[in-house]
Amino acid sequence: YMNNHVSLHVLYSMQTHTTATIEGFEVYPESILNGSCNPPAVDYPMQPVEEHATPMTFTYSVTWKEVREKASRWEMYLSSPHTKKHTFATINSVLILLCLSGVIGIILLKTNAREGYEETEFKYQEGYEDSTGWRLIHHDVFRRPIYGGLLAPLVGSGVQLLSCVCIALVGAMYDYYHPAQPGALLAWLICGVFPGSILGGYYSGRVYKAFRGRSWLLNGGLTAFLVPFFILSCQSVQSLIAWYQQSSLALSFSVFTAIVLLWCVMACMLLLGSYAAEHSQPIIHPIKATLKARPIPKKPWYQHPWIRYMEKEPRE
Repeated sequence: YMNNHVSLHVLYSMQTHTTATIEGFEVYPESILNGSCNPPAVDYPMQPVEEHATPMTFTYSVTWKEVREKASRWEMYLSSPHTKKHTFATINSVLILLCLSGVIGIILLKTNAREGYEETEFKYQEGYEDSTGWRLIHHDVFRRPIYGGLLAPLVGSGVQLLSCVCIALVGAMYDYYHPAQPGALLAWLICGVFPGSILGGYYSGRVYKAFRGRSWLLNGGLTAFLVPFFILSCQSVQSLIAWYQQSSLALSFSVFTAIVLLWCVMACMLLLGSYAAEHSQPIIHPIKATLKARPIPKKPWYQHPWIRYMEKEPRE
């Protein structure tokens, strides 16, 4: 069918008895046979598309609708979320999570009790060794990794990003802003950077201190420089290419200046969090790591997974 009719709805609000303000427009395309502005019934015939040349009439109609005054021009495009539905969905997710956590906890308790019973039985056997199975390497679980100085800043950057996302989600859940509103989500993410920087620096410093790091200032500097410098470098290359192609995607000098100032404030807060972590109690691991790592023998070639897959016979 061919849309040959347009219904225009003009939305207005009364300011006074003699003054009105136009709030917006609504446009509804329709297909009406013979171009009638007022169809006789709800189930009216539509204008079909013919293979040969056929004369067609195009019409429009205008309807004025009075609405309440909008607080902003974006209000008519943004539908407020249903808070009750979100609350019920959140409660449902929490209950499911608690049930699954309880099931996993019961499984772990039963496994731990069974291993303790087996260990008690094995101790009465001749030639029993205190370390069997996974206990051979349980002293190497909390050993400092080779690149622990890089792991701590990455953990801090992850905590910072997670804090920003959580703050933005909480703002959207309580209807402080709408994600479709231009600039609202970015503004909330930027606001979440500052408290997230303190948390990121604190947790980065805690992990760095657990790895027996000596310079909290170096760790705070790496946390403030490592990931942001990589993101800023990628954005700079993209902007240079956009400037060369004369594209509107290029960032202006004022935007770059604002980003650099924001990074300076973020770096100060990261250092503040690292300083707080340096003067806090260190993380105490439940198991002490040995001075020398236990060597783990390599598997022979016939024990690799792809060899085992080849050995399995297809089921009928």
